[in-house]
Amino acid sequence: MQNFKKLLKSSIVFIVCLLLVFSVIVYPCFQNGSDYNDSAARQKLSGEINYIFSGASHALAAFNPNIVDEKLNVCSWNLSTSSASLNGRKMLLEKELNRNKIDTVVIDISFDTLLRSQKNENATGEPMIICKLDNSKERFKYLTENVSLFNGDYENVISIFLRYGLKAWVAKLSGEFGTLQNNKGFMPDPSVDVSLSKDRIAYAYEINKLETDYLPENIDALNQTIELCKSHGANVILAVVPISEARIWRYAGWDKFFEEIKKISDQNNCIFLDFNLIKNRFDVLDDKYSFNNETHLSEAGAEAFSEAFSDIIHRINNGEDISNLFYSSYSDMIANSVYNDYLTK
Repeated sequence: MQNFKKLLKSSIVFIVCLLLVFSVIVYPCFQNGSDYNDSAARQKLSGEINYIFSGASHALAAFNPNIVDEKLNVCSWNLSTSSASLNGRKMLLEKELNRNKIDTVVIDISFDTLLRSQKNENATGEPMIICKLDNSKERFKYLTENVSLFNGDYENVISIFLRYGLKAWVAKLSGEFGTLQNNKGFMPDPSVDVSLSKDRIAYAYEINKLETDYLPENIDALNQTIELCKSHGANVILAVVPISEARIWRYAGWDKFFEEIKKISDQNNCIFLDFNLIKNRFDVLDDKYSFNNETHLSEAGAEAFSEAFSDIIHRINNGEDISNLFYSSYSDMIANSVYNDYLTK
């Protein structure tokens, strides 16, 4: 019995020490100004924000609100988070809809948005959602409702929090806190050359096939999010953020993706803009410097894209027909790609 008491006491001390170490490591994630928490800045602007970008990492790296605000005379915020589940995105969006008079919500739809299963991905996007909440009560509630004890979610979430915490400590100690808040939720990334070399162009063409077996629960969640926005009087734009020409070139099946998202937008009577198909994309974006990787824009790419986005929205707001600014399909866009010159030689 005495040995059992000693073992129990030692176990409790060990667990307490472990929790203490964990708390110290992850603490800066939740501090105002970290790259994961912009809640205080959003609270400060409560009642003033009227334009929201809601998405995952594609949108996080693409929409620069400081540029959009200047061009469209709005007060916008990029509410996107990496690997965000549709349920998490909806929850953050509902918070801002409740405390602001939102005129427009731009919902990011990437090629994998409707494919992601929270169960299969073990809640990889939940830590960033949790960091963006206002207080401990909200975070605990979201954690218990969206992260399972029984399928490995907690182990994954803990490991991600530890990684975020270490990165936040580095940023804090180096004086680099505040990027997310200063950029109104936008997170800039450096440029990386992702262009295809000439000797790989012909080989790489449609070497992969895009998956388009979208999960019904994700389509339902998207429809519910659109309905939520409209119930608050907000206009909804479904937007596909540009990815690299190289990525599009290497995959077949893009027109199926386009048709499926257009069907959803038509059913919900909202605007659909696929910015992969803007006719001047080859002037606006370049695989050599506009991207951080094949599917995410760099800071330079985001600046150019935010300018192009604002120009098109300005035209829409003025009642202009902007259909002539877009290719009608991915097939047409690819036919005008510089890579196509090498394929047809």
